[in-house]
Amino acid sequence: MAQVWLLKLALFYLVPKSHGPKPTARGQNRSRPDSAEMMPTSIETCYELAFLTGVKGPRKNDDPLKSIRSIVRRIERRVSVLEHQIKGRHWLESIPKIPRRNLISTGAVLGLSDFELRCLTFVVGLSVHETYRRLSSFLGGNLNNHDLACLFAAVLDIPFEAARAAFHRQGRLMSSQLLRCKTSVQALCEKFDWSSDSFRFSVLSDMEFDILNAVRDRIIQAPPATLKWGDFKHLGKLHGWLFEYLQEALKTRRQGVNILAWGKIGVGKTELTRALALALNCELFEVATSDEEGDPIDGISRLRSLRLLEGVCADRRCMIVLDEAEDIWPAPQPFMMRKPSIKGWTNKILETNKVITLWLTNSVSAIDPAYLRRMDMCVEVTATSLKNREEMLRNLPLGLSSGEIRHFAMNENLTPGILARAASVVNAIEVQIPAEDRPEAFETIINQTLQAQGFSRVSNTQNMTEVYDPKFINSDIDPVNLVAGIRRTGSARVLLFGPPGGGKSLYAQWVAQELGQAAHLKKASDLLSKYLGESEKNIAAAFREAQEARAVLILDEVDGFLSDRTNATRKHEVTGVNEFLVQMENYAGILICTTNLFQNMDGAAARRFDLKAKLDYLRTEHLAELLAAHLKACGLPAASERALDELRELKMLAPGDFASVARQHRFAPLPTADAWVRVLATESERKTGGARRFIGFHPAS
Repeated sequence: MAQVWLLKLALFYLVPKSHGPKPTARGQNRSRPDSAEMMPTSIETCYELAFLTGVKGPRKNDDPLKSIRSIVRRIERRVSVLEHQIKGRHWLESIPKIPRRNLISTGAVLGLSDFELRCLTFVVGLSVHETYRRLSSFLGGNLNNHDLACLFAAVLDIPFEAARAAFHRQGRLMSSQLLRCKTSVQALCEKFDWSSDSFRFSVLSDMEFDILNAVRDRIIQAPPATLKWGDFKHLGKLHGWLFEYLQEALKTRRQGVNILAWGKIGVGKTELTRALALALNCELFEVATSDEEGDPIDGISRLRSLRLLEGVCADRRCMIVLDEAEDIWPAPQPFMMRKPSIKGWTNKILETNKVITLWLTNSVSAIDPAYLRRMDMCVEVTATSLKNREEMLRNLPLGLSSGEIRHFAMNENLTPGILARAASVVNAIEVQIPAEDRPEAFETIINQTLQAQGFSRVSNTQNMTEVYDPKFINSDIDPVNLVAGIRRTGSARVLLFGPPGGGKSLYAQWVAQELGQAAHLKKASDLLSKYLGESEKNIAAAFREAQEARAVLILDEVDGFLSDRTNATRKHEVTGVNEFLVQMENYAGILICTTNLFQNMDGAAARRFDLKAKLDYLRTEHLAELLAAHLKACGLPAASERALDELRELKMLAPGDFASVARQHRFAPLPTADAWVRVLATESERKTGGARRFIGFHPAS
């Protein structure tokens, strides 16, 4: 059959009247491509034509025009012989077994008619077999849509109307997006564009053909989920509503179902879709962002891949994921050439898709509102809960201690993606890194990633004192009773102020831990922006995210953006405070703010806090007990009475001073309690300005 089609293709170009013009829809006749311009004009081109069609060529001194007529007669006789041999047989029976079976399978999946399948088979041969390509390129030709239908009707021996319908946009073949007919291209050899390059080769050669595997360069089966659907309960009520809606949509085969999941980079949007598919007991396929050679796939091609996947998976219990949706709907750039609009086409895709589609994006700011209106649900994916982060850290093959796990998990910007990549780097070089240094390497890699993304870093593990007990707090409030009161009411606005190192931030995190809630720790650098209006958006987002995650919102060094408005010199300094006050009034969760400069805060902001508590320097009776706890944690002998007496005489020491000495001990060991007290005395001297005291003998001044 392939040989018959090849010869008829040659006749179509070489004998204009052999098949005659075909009537148009209006009953008018249109001329076929004029082959006079394509007639061979030299004996060399006659040789080429004879070689491509497999018939006897001319002699050296023959006239080119007579030679071409002779070649045409030989082609016609050859066609007659071949058609007589296959007379009475279905056209598919003349195709080798493997391609025949694969083509029949493709036609069944896509619902193609016999005529459409015949057209698809010819296009596959045209794109794969070199002889087809050389012949069509050699003969040339200017083919519009009408001429193309004439060609397929003549070559494949099908009705003209069937050929024209096969390449109509609403037909099964074209709407499947497996291939596209380029109306602007006239040459037959370049007329068709494949959505999947791997398909045209797989359909001819794969012994165990599966159409999903055949289009593997455009469609990927999603890897197994590493999280469970229950790990996303921090989404609140949307967690249950989304599951129930998609379960019903799968059951009823509802069309036009689109879910938009958006959120910051690495918060787990992709993992959410995989966990959701696992919970729904359905397959999950992803539209590829790069081809088999690693080159990026443009947005329109990815939409075509989506349509192809819908056709392939229409009868399967599955969902489709299209990640990086912002690449398909890019924000318009000023002074850039306007690209052709795909809005109408995209709207139709959203309204008629047969398979549930999950669209993932990092930002919705670039998405046209018309697209957003066609989404069944728009779900903002926020950071996972504290419990989930601890579980992910515990499962990493790094041997993190419980204290390190708790410390890392307190940063809500740590996403599954960041943790997995940092762990993979450490594991790759674990031979070169001592076991005791791996947590530090892990933390360094994480902090570099967070900093590059504009997020707050994880406080150095070595900066986090391993000794913390709220009983060392010197305040006019009972820190333990305060937690009990907050737990009872479920809402509080607390301002902690006092000298540096008093343990305000640590106490706020301890409160969150005692309440069993995540701590969303924000600093002024996380909220303030150089762009007009962005600071207000960041403040609003911080309150919203904490509310949705049911987390304790901790704003550290709040005086950085809540300074007294009477001293403001710029408008944004006032609007930032105003936005904070509005958000604070409407916030129903737990808010804890810390500051070292209470006197510089805006008066109206300070009045809105339910409780203002000062965390002062340590009481004298706590100094010896806190030193003993640190010495024990460092494996050092207990302090002597003389050292303790010296310690009790020191003034203005805070828990942070002890933590600072503990950090110093890590790289400059302090082997005795006397050495610890000596360093603490130096810290006290810097604050009091008093004479420095030494323990034991020392040089006279």
